[in-house]
Amino acid sequence: MLDDMNEFFIPTIGNRKHQLRAFTFLVLFSLFLVFPIIAFSQQSELSLRIGPGFYDLQDQIFSPFVHHDQSFLNLGLQYDWSKKKDQFIGLEFGSYDPILVPSYTYNDTSVTIPNSITLVNLTYGLGKKMKVKREGDAFTVGGFFEADVEAITWYFAWANTGGYMAPFSLGIWTEYQYQLTPKSKLTGKVLLPLVSLVARSPYLQNDDEYIQNNFEHNGFKTFFEYLGDGDVKTLNRIQQLEFNLGYQYQLSERWSIGGQYAFRFMHASKPRNFLSYRNTFYLNLAYAL
Repeated sequence: MLDDMNEFFIPTIGNRKHQLRAFTFLVLFSLFLVFPIIAFSQQSELSLRIGPGFYDLQDQIFSPFVHHDQSFLNLGLQYDWSKKKDQFIGLEFGSYDPILVPSYTYNDTSVTIPNSITLVNLTYGLGKKMKVKREGDAFTVGGFFEADVEAITWYFAWANTGGYMAPFSLGIWTEYQYQLTPKSKLTGKVLLPLVSLVARSPYLQNDDEYIQNNFEHNGFKTFFEYLGDGDVKTLNRIQQLEFNLGYQYQLSERWSIGGQYAFRFMHASKPRNFLSYRNTFYLNLAYAL
């Protein structure tokens, strides 16, 4: 039986409206945080992006195989603003349904179904512009906090179980904006988490503590119980890297369009090997406030 945390983040296959409900809640929560900031910002921009992605996962607690899927359900919302410092807050959501082989019928009437993976990421960054020689360019260096949740339902024929990987990280980031023309620019951005509070599925999948965390059948409480079981880990135990490359063209004084390539990598070695990476290609629409 799926635990309540996974019921919130990764409902049963074919029930996409619940996944969109979860994303809508996170969007509204992010806007609730953003709107008070807008009034005190000198320069600000709100951007929305959507596009296809390719996701690969190997979690040896559950399976020795590499699970792969493509999905168009990748959404992002980001707000950038500056006053004395450059800041941004970003929210990303992705949904994938990997399956090793095409679905087939067993026991005459039963049909195998894909696993279900929901990815949610919330990032806040604070940085300072550095001096650059080229006019029109901008170089920023700073630190960030990131909450990254990968919630998974594993289906094994008639049985299923929930899994999760959730690092909450502090790290450094850098961004360079290269002015191509007065109306267009290229942006490269790298984020490197250095230390993380990592909550991960237990080695025995459903150990005593896992069962106790699910005892009250309250999704939000269960989620924070999982986080409470996390351990602080540094680069020797978990490695993460994010890289973004984007192009933006200014349509008018306020509106811009563009594209973005985003790469995410995560690897953890304990208690068993965990490896995931995602390549996403976004279409981006931005509005200067």
